Amino acid sequence: MIVSGTHGVEGYSGSAVQLHFLDRFRSRLNDRTTLVLIHALNPYGFAHDTRVNHHRVDLNRTFCDRPEACTTGNASIDAAFDTLYPLLTPKRPRGNERVESLRFYANIVPTVLRSKITGTYGALKNAIAGGQYRYPDAPFYGGKGDEPEVAIFHRILSRISEGYERLLLLDCHTGLGRRGEAVYVSANPPDSDPFRQLQKVEPAFSSIVADDIGDKEAYDASGTLIQYALRHSRAKSSSVFAIDIGTIPALPLLKRIVAENQVHHHPETPEPIARKVRHDFREGFYPSETKWRDDTLKIYHDFFEKLLKAFQLTKEQPQ
Repeated sequence: MIVSGTHGVEGYSGSAVQLHFLDRFRSRLNDRTTLVLIHALNPYGFAHDTRVNHHRVDLNRTFCDRPEACTTGNASIDAAFDTLYPLLTPKRPRGNERVESLRFYANIVPTVLRSKITGTYGALKNAIAGGQYRYPDAPFYGGKGDEPEVAIFHRILSRISEGYERLLLLDCHTGLGRRGEAVYVSANPPDSDPFRQLQKVEPAFSSIVADDIGDKEAYDASGTLIQYALRHSRAKSSSVFAIDIGTIPALPLLKRIVAENQVHHHPETPEPIARKVRHDFREGFYPSETKWRDDTLKIYHDFFEKLLKAFQLTKEQPQ
């Protein structure tokens, strides 16, 4: 099962990956293997070049089993986000880009440096990107756990996974990590057989449920699709994972997320500024550079080659 567009605007790359698999690998699958493509799980976000859905909810933070489960469960992370909230949610129309950038970096860089010195960078990273559930107007808002896309995914997952020996689920993302390089994460516990099998395919896999992710590119997130899929798969064994292809450095990308959210909540922003914000935001998750796009497909192509071989998903070759 390959999912694209959980974060709407990231669906451009995810769709290309799905088409590449159809073109290069579908005919090689054996008759014991079923291929399922979930295209544009977040159709609103895909259509409007934003990460969130029509409720401004980050879908990959709202896969909660019940509404009361949509919480960080961590008072220190909540407190950290309280401090960051004014920076991440400016209460004014977007202004001159140079001025806005100076203002953003003048606030965020000292905060990051202090966290590095005090050893609290992991907590800061999780407070910013790991999902928050108290500020609907701020980025990374995970909602209340009742988004329609979650119900749709649940119905597909339940129906498709029933009766299978193994589920392999890939959720395609962009934006995290170094430009043109992949970050591999799984919701399987690091001491589990499914996780060890994934690491044989790609040693760089890390588990988002490990005790400490430290300074790794990944972060602890609440309510992710892959965590939900692991809990609700009806297959006997499930390997659930995401691949994220890096685009631009974390702080410039965060600046673009803040700017896009600011423009949405302040439609009085002058149109030339809003248009530039929307353009830069899309570039932050789907760069127009040909090399980046080619490198992305090569990364996935090589990964699929190893995955199919490791899990014996291809047809037997005639002797």
